[in-house]
Amino acid sequence: MVTASAAEDIEPGELLFFHETLALAQQQQALLQADGLRLLRRRVLGAVGGVLSTYRAPDDERFQRWRTLAAGGEANHRYQPLDDQDSPARRSRDMVGWPPAPAASGCGQGLRIGLIDGPIFLQHPLLLGSRIEAASLLPQGVPPASMRHGTGVASVLVGQRDTPGLLPGAQLIALVVMRARGDLVDTTAEWLIQAVDRLVGARVGVINLSLGGPANRWLGEVLERARARGVVLVAAAGNGGPDSAVVFPASHPAVLAVTSVDLASRIDPHAPRGDAIALAAPGVDVPVAADDGGVVYRSGSSYAAPFVSAALAAGADPRALQRGARDLGIPGRDPVYGWGLLQAEHPCHTHR
Repeated sequence: MVTASAAEDIEPGELLFFHETLALAQQQQALLQADGLRLLRRRVLGAVGGVLSTYRAPDDERFQRWRTLAAGGEANHRYQPLDDQDSPARRSRDMVGWPPAPAASGCGQGLRIGLIDGPIFLQHPLLLGSRIEAASLLPQGVPPASMRHGTGVASVLVGQRDTPGLLPGAQLIALVVMRARGDLVDTTAEWLIQAVDRLVGARVGVINLSLGGPANRWLGEVLERARARGVVLVAAAGNGGPDSAVVFPASHPAVLAVTSVDLASRIDPHAPRGDAIALAAPGVDVPVAADDGGVVYRSGSSYAAPFVSAALAAGADPRALQRGARDLGIPGRDPVYGWGLLQAEHPCHTHR
């Protein structure tokens, strides 16, 4: 029997294998099945290329043996949303130079943003009128997470009022991958790979990943392929505190990692540190749509990442955002703020 390690959050016994062609996947399948591994699922990734196969190992010995660089196997890691607890009310748009909501009501028309997260309360009053195309990638019978996190993040991006609502006219392609697993909310590397591939195929310009977990070889490969196809990837840096490292996928070189600051541009006390951090954005006391139909104020790098995603979707170049950031902390790029606080330079004025 294979059990999840106490030090690593994974789908017990599940191994991911990535091949360039179906023929190569089938060739290795014969070896794996001869050793007792069982093929659970296989998907051809039509947008980024390659074939993803998911197997179950019958015991820990074979799980570890096939989970090596030479064998090509990788654990099916779990990932969690990166928000914190509810907090008192504050506004955050002015910090990054975004125009007021009324002046930006049409901002984002013609733009397509990808979101990989949990379910969204599409009937929320603050999302009525938003162009959200939502689909679930969860297998039948897997209970979805609550609408708490996905609704909040979506409202930062395309909310119509009373939240940052940065690009209310944009089309949001939202893929649901977050499940409820007991008292936990998480997803897997397998579902994230499928979601990235689908969003690349949908021709979004930016993918927002307000989630994090362990580094994963094959998810990293797919992120690199997405970036090579012109899609910009933005991820939350994490909420583990100053003694923690930037989580994956934000830590991956193909991804822009976003940390969280408060209204006074001070670093969020729950923010991690690391050379991977690219930019800081408002992530403390951000007003977001709540899954009960109201507005609530939440903190975490989950809500900072959409500010950078919106600026990039509106046409900003990643290098230009880094050059134009307001330097915080020690001069130049540093492991606390990255290049500094995002300055969006009124992107909505060119997309009304």
